Amino acid sequence: MTLWLAAAGFIVALGPMRQADRLRGLQPPQIVLAAVATAVVLGLFGLTAGQLLDWADVSGPTARIGAGLAVAATSLVRLIRPSLPFDDPPIALGDGPFVGLFPAAFPVLLQPVVGIVAVAVAAERGAGVALASAVPALGLWMLAMSAGDTIRSFASVTTRVVATVGLPIGVAMVVGGIFAA
Repeated sequence: MTLWLAAAGFIVALGPMRQADRLRGLQPPQIVLAAVATAVVLGLFGLTAGQLLDWADVSGPTARIGAGLAVAATSLVRLIRPSLPFDDPPIALGDGPFVGLFPAAFPVLLQPVVGIVAVAVAAERGAGVALASAVPALGLWMLAMSAGDTIRSFASVTTRVVATVGLPIGVAMVVGGIFAA
């Protein structure tokens, strides 16, 4: 799996515009905390990917196929769901310095599909590549969060475009996993 394919998989899995709309009440320190916490957990997934796959009795190529299926399924749901998440109210954030951890970093940013992609990339290319390929997705999320309300008018269209591009990305991950097996 190339770095570009892994980065694209993370962008599709995270859905930065969608998550920015759901977490539109976060303040800048909380945004940074959420991004750093997400990166740390993804790094831990990367460091333990081999042990996780051994424990689950799954090979690296099979994990890549699973990640591709998860990315494609996520893209399909985001593409055809009629009431795209922008009809949902924003998540109630509460107060305090750790709002960036919960509910922002988990469960919104650290969705299962993001963890699956992290483990699959790390199993094939290593923890450093997994973390490096997640940085663009987190950067786009932070950029979308800093844009504030101006981003909401583009959020629905951008989410659909990312979902449309995500289908062939998921298929490419699956095909790569099949040929790697």
